[in-house]
Amino acid sequence: MELLIPKKNATEILLEIKEEGFEINSWLIEDFRSKVKSGLYKPTVDDRLYELKIRNWIQNSCRKMTGVFPTPVEVDMFLYPPSSTFPGIPVNEIEEKWNQLRWLLGDILSNFENIIKNLDRYTDPNSDS
Repeated sequence: MELLIPKKNATEILLEIKEEGFEINSWLIEDFRSKVKSGLYKPTVDDRLYELKIRNWIQNSCRKMTGVFPTPVEVDMFLYPPSSTFPGIPVNEIEEKWNQLRWLLGDILSNFENIIKNLDRYTDPNSDS
């Protein structure tokens, strides 16, 4: 099956998506820890911010991926990763939503590795292979 764009460009886009996801993951951890430590963490406000940040990244990533792959299979794999076997136990109720968001992001990033690894099953557009 052919990619919609040259494989080199596809690889660059996918690695960019992955890097953005890990940047959000790092920010999420830093922001949460900093706010908890300083007593400024407000679950109703901050969890919504975290969720919005992740949701925006997911939506932007899906848009980019639809310009790479000829079918929705990879986008669906990205959107619906297998769930972690053990999401952890929150220290307290306040951390429950934050933990859920972190595990969701982790699952998506982990599954995204499989999408990148399977890029070789595609051919470049207009190639004879």
